[in-house]
Amino acid sequence: MTEFNISRSRKWLQAFEFQTLFTEELGWNNPPFTRAVPAMVDNDAYTCQPIAELASMMVFEVAAPNGEIPDGKTRT
Repeated sequence: MTEFNISRSRKWLQAFEFQTLFTEELGWNNPPFTRAVPAMVDNDAYTCQPIAELASMMVFEVAAPNGEIPDGKTRT
C-alpha cells in the first residue's frame, strides 16, 4: 500500500465520495454484493448501500429518501 495522502482523502470526504475514499485511498476492497439494503428506523425509511469491505467488515453508505441527515438521537 502506498503512503496515505491526506489532501486526496480530504478531497474525497468533502465531495462525499466515500466509496472512492475507502477503495482508492484506504485500500479496502469493493463489496461482495452491491444491492442496497432497506432499513426502517422510527418509521423512517433508509437505504443502506454497501461501498467497501475488508476482512469481512462491511461499510455501508446510509441515505434517507429526502437526502437529509437524521438528528443525533436517530443516528445513535
